[in-house]
Amino acid sequence: MFHKKYCLLTINIVLIVFSTSAQINNCTLQKNVLVEDFTFYSDKEYTSLDNILGGQIETSYIKNSKGASEGVNVTDGHCLVVTNGAEGGWWNKNPIRYGNTGNSGASEYGGFPAKDGFLVVNCDVHKGDMFTYILPQGSICSDSYYSFTADITNMNIAEPPKVRVPINVSFIVLGLPDEVELMNVNTGNIAETNKWHNCGGTFFSKGYKKFKLIIRNNYEAAQGETVVSGNDVGIDNIIFSQCMPEAKMFSDDADINGEVNICEPITEVYFNDSELKSFFSKPYYLLQTSKDGTNWNNYESATTSSRISINLINQLNKTPYLYRVWAGGSIEAVSSSAQSGTPGECEMLTTVSKTMTITRSCEYTKSEAPEVDNFEECAGETAGGKLNLTTLVKAHKEKLTWYKAASGDEKLESVTVDISQPGVYHYYVTNTEPGYSKIESDRVEVTVTIKGHIQYSLDKTLISECMQDEHERSFNIQNPVPSDATFEWYNGTTLLGSGLKYTLENKEGSGTITIKATDASGNFCATPYKKVQYSLSSPVSAELKAAPLAVYIGKTEVTVTASNVEGAGKYTLYKDDNEVLSGTSQEGKDIIFKDKDFTTEGMLAYKLSIVNGLCSFDTYTAVNVLKDSSEPEPFTPDCPHPIEPMVFVTPNADGLNDLWQVKHIECYSYYSVEIYDRYHKCLLLVKDSYNPFSWDGTYNGHKLPNGDYWYIITVQEGDIRKQRSGHFILKK
Repeated sequence: MFHKKYCLLTINIVLIVFSTSAQINNCTLQKNVLVEDFTFYSDKEYTSLDNILGGQIETSYIKNSKGASEGVNVTDGHCLVVTNGAEGGWWNKNPIRYGNTGNSGASEYGGFPAKDGFLVVNCDVHKGDMFTYILPQGSICSDSYYSFTADITNMNIAEPPKVRVPINVSFIVLGLPDEVELMNVNTGNIAETNKWHNCGGTFFSKGYKKFKLIIRNNYEAAQGETVVSGNDVGIDNIIFSQCMPEAKMFSDDADINGEVNICEPITEVYFNDSELKSFFSKPYYLLQTSKDGTNWNNYESATTSSRISINLINQLNKTPYLYRVWAGGSIEAVSSSAQSGTPGECEMLTTVSKTMTITRSCEYTKSEAPEVDNFEECAGETAGGKLNLTTLVKAHKEKLTWYKAASGDEKLESVTVDISQPGVYHYYVTNTEPGYSKIESDRVEVTVTIKGHIQYSLDKTLISECMQDEHERSFNIQNPVPSDATFEWYNGTTLLGSGLKYTLENKEGSGTITIKATDASGNFCATPYKKVQYSLSSPVSAELKAAPLAVYIGKTEVTVTASNVEGAGKYTLYKDDNEVLSGTSQEGKDIIFKDKDFTTEGMLAYKLSIVNGLCSFDTYTAVNVLKDSSEPEPFTPDCPHPIEPMVFVTPNADGLNDLWQVKHIECYSYYSVEIYDRYHKCLLLVKDSYNPFSWDGTYNGHKLPNGDYWYIITVQEGDIRKQRSGHFILKK
């Protein structure tokens, strides 16, 4: 007997894992990486669907216990694991239904194993989920594409005129925890048959790490209908497969069998780059070679280039070599797979091509190696700082190839190299003569030596001074590289001296000195000449005096004399800042100016300025202009001695002439002393009687500079008041 309301479900779950980055419409399955596989056995008792699937069941139909080989009744909303359709006793019609998997057993039923079980489910009268299954954590990768397939059959056999309800099932995949629908595959109506049907689709797992599979019955019984005739489902081989790209390798030199037999020493292989970019945004390729198909070696490091040239020079003549290429989304992925020989999964997803056989069919002879010259010059000598290396090859240069090292495949990007910076550079060149039998020559080293210049600094590049005092005036070289470099000092072509130091003579003049640096070892180039300049001037001086020191408006003439003239220069004499005389001074020759043009009472200053190049000298004198039209009376006070102002003062605390004094001034019942600088500024005014007078050479507590200073002394005895004026020298 059989219950006419049941669903036969055989479940065999396979999960394949990989990662990709681009939307696809179809999955090309190159190789399934089996993660989980389960087959039901009728002699094993399962307590729940959790045991059956190995995952987590949230909702399911009720699972019946299996008893004797016959008589088991599965009602609506129930399920049971069986070996075949007749095992339950309620299904004994021929042909007996077996699962759609297996590889041995009754040949008339597909050659399946005798204990290849499947799950019997009698669908409920209402549409809804048969079960909701949470896949094991990690079985499906994030951001990956998957193919889903399932085999399904209508377990009923047509028995006209009886009509049964067709089956209609949906397979749904959700991303958790949001329960976002990633796939929804509907079988459509499947009528009574004894055949298995395959349905499926693809989905992208997005960023989810946990997934739910729902198998849903889409048939809804009519209102009041408590039993459904039909709607009995058998499902087998629920498979999740990761969508795997297929790497393909091609060669324009391949024959119809895909093999390459070539005489030329170079052949090129290329890959299906555009297809692989549907899976990897930036495919990396790692080419491997093997003589036996077991031991593989990397031909070169991983690259993003979809074309690779293979050099057959090192292959044995007429010996087949196998090549394959790994493709993946990163250097780490293809390197790991190439090392292990196993395709990677998820973030390390890789794929490998079929092998290609490449055979060298000719004997080769090496081409003549190039004949070259080495190159040496000083940095900056070549305009533009560039060198074309091909100009250094003298012979055997039919086809030149330039390399960065004596071994390896890294070539120069350009044969024009930079020679602006000092250093020793090594390049390597080969020649290849025409003809298939000629191969690349041995590498020849080309040395390019760019010598640096001698380096040094100077403590100064200009000496510009007035030789007011005698001291050493020199230029000094500092921090020379190399330390044993030699230096010569030239005035034009005249050698002045050598060494790290040159001292100027204490002699008036100016000029330019050129420094020449050389290196005895020859490892450095002479530095482009550096130059220093100097300008020295001889000092000038004179003594300026005026006589008489007191004059009367319209009555007296003053003679201003510059004596003891030292050095030659341009001089200018000023009267109260107005130029009255100019010319060229001569050493030892006095400068004389006579003046009687006085209009204003008071102190009148004369200044003499002499300039010789960088040297200058100023000296002063002054006269006192009086209104009195009478002749000046002799200064003869009724003291035992006339007053005597000092002619110089040296306030340097040596105990000698530290104070400027006026002798015998203490004899007078009244006196005043006024002291002025060369700018007519009054520095001191003292009024006193019968006391000595002295001055320490300061103004407001500050020491005054060296120079000429003027005084006006007024004394009174009785009704007679007299003045005396003059100047003195202050020198510390």
